[in-house]
Amino acid sequence: MDLYNAKDMPLSIDPEVRIIQEKQLRGDKLTLQDAMKLEKKGMGPRDHTITKIGDYECKPDHCYRCISESTLEVYKKSGYIKDERRLDYIEGKNNQGIDWYLGGAMPGRHYGFIIIECPADKNYFQPAKDGGYGMSNDINVRHMKSSPQNNPIPISMITNIFDYKKIKEKENSENLVNFLKIREKNKTEISKNRIQQLSSLQQVQVTQTLVDNLQGGKSR
Repeated sequence: MDLYNAKDMPLSIDPEVRIIQEKQLRGDKLTLQDAMKLEKKGMGPRDHTITKIGDYECKPDHCYRCISESTLEVYKKSGYIKDERRLDYIEGKNNQGIDWYLGGAMPGRHYGFIIIECPADKNYFQPAKDGGYGMSNDINVRHMKSSPQNNPIPISMITNIFDYKKIKEKENSENLVNFLKIREKNKTEISKNRIQQLSSLQQVQVTQTLVDNLQGGKSR
């Protein structure tokens, strides 16, 4: 199986866009001017994609699609990842096809919270405009297309299914438990320190009383 790999995707054929991409690869922050150039070319990054689903690292040679639970059921019933309402994607002519991200995902209300993972087989996938660049804010996450009708991906190719909403709920629950543990530990430490401070103060007071008594005895 010959797979696309997000780490090996080519840079833009547009010289200006290529310069911006090289800045991203170096880890440089894009300027407002860079963003305006991309927007002018219709390539401004719109999605803040993720490359980690809970503890799971997205694979650079796998594609990820975010859908609803009902859409997943439709795929299961048909046996294919297909959509008869859409045509096949043709670069420069339409924006059809079924949308994926290579090397990352974009879960949320707009796309859905169920994430399906599939090997980026070149027999089933193709990059969208200009190597799939311009939809994600991450240069190592590329926009891909699959065929909705003529050559749909078999459901058997799905390697993982994630419920992102449940993953986040579990993370939030664990974070709350850890927060409460830390808060209780801090309260215990504060209480312990307070007891030590009071004990020290009492010792000082006892010592001072003894000194006062001794001095009083000497004066008599």
